[in-house]
Amino acid sequence: MTGTEVINEQSREAMRNALKRIQSGEYAKMFIQEGALNLPIYDCSSSSKCCAWYRSNW
Repeated sequence: MTGTEVINEQSREAMRNALKRIQSGEYAKMFIQEGALNLPIYDCSSSSKCCAWYRSNW
C-alpha cells in the first residue's frame, strides 16, 4: 500500500469527525460514562497484541 491508499479523503473525513468529537467534549463524556457505568465502550478483553501490551503496562 502507498500513502494515498492509506490516507485518502475517507480517512481524512474520519479524522476530522474524531477531532470534532474531541473538541466538543463528546468523547470525554463518552469516556467518563464508560467508567461510571462500568460498561467499556472500548473493550480491551480480546487477545490482541495491543490489549496484551496495555494490560501488562497499566
